[in-house]
This record gives sequence, structure tokens and C-alpha cells, in this order.
Amino acid sequence: MIKKQNIHKFALNDKVEKVDDETRRLYILLEQTRTILYTMLEDEEKHHNTDYTEIGIIYYLLPNENGLTQNDLVRYVMKKQNSISVRLDNMEKKGLIIRVKNNNNRKTYAKLTPLGRDLWNSLNERSISLTFSVLSEKEKQQLKPILIKLRNKARSLLGLDYKPPYFP
Repeated sequence: MIKKQNIHKFALNDKVEKVDDETRRLYILLEQTRTILYTMLEDEEKHHNTDYTEIGIIYYLLPNENGLTQNDLVRYVMKKQNSISVRLDNMEKKGLIIRVKNNNNRKTYAKLTPLGRDLWNSLNERSISLTFSVLSEKEKQQLKPILIKLRNKARSLLGLDYKPPYFP
């Protein structure tokens, strides 16, 4: 799980400026957008008989041909050990992953199956395409560094000391 360093310490030590109305409206707009996008994602996941955690696991397994250990997935997906274990069991039953034991280091690795890759390729295709179709390529490129900056600042304020290597 994520290690936290003195959560909310920032509120005591950092000088906090009063939030102006425009910043507050922007924050509310960002939260509304997140909620709507997440709702679309949930609807599509239900249609494919999966959930956000399983999709996260698939996301991290995609570039890792040799697979990942359960501990790796706990760190990357940011869920508890038992939650990942249950999800891996379910995903194995559905044929989305296989587990392979490495005899050299005695670790077990979860690997994505072709069915898991097919699920990834079909999931969210329509909702992502329809949602982002209102943005030009230039607008997408402008939005990305802004969202990264906000995400990284929020992580820092929460004292999250682990920055996964897959974050741009």
C-alpha cells in the first residue's frame, strides 16, 4: 500500500492563501468531470463483468510480458493485499490472467492472457472516444501537463512518498 508521511502536516506548516471564487469553481468543475467519467467507466465495466481494480491490474500487466508479482500489483494498483488476491483469483477463473511460478526466485507472477488483452482493447473504447472527441489533439496535449501537475501536487500534499515508475 502507499506509504504516507504525516498526512495533513502541510495544513499546519504551509502558508495557505484564501481560495478565490474562480479557483473554487474550477475545482468543482474538475470534481464533476471526474465523477461523470468514473460513472461512464463503471457502466462499461459492469457490461464487461469486471471492475476498476481488475482493469488497473490489466493496465499494469500489459507492458510486463514476464508478469508481475502480487506485491508489485499491490504497490501499483494501490489496493490492499487481500483485495488484489481476490481479484487475481477472479481474473484467473475468467481466463484473463494466468499465474506462473518462477523456479529461480520462487515467486509467482501474474501474466495477462490473450483474453485479458482483448478485454483491455474493447473496454472503454466507445466512452473514451466519444468523450475526448470534443478535444483537438492540441487541447489534449495542453491538458495533460496541467493534470499531471495537479495530480503530483495533491500526492505531495498527502505525503505520498512512492511515485510509481509508470507515472509520466
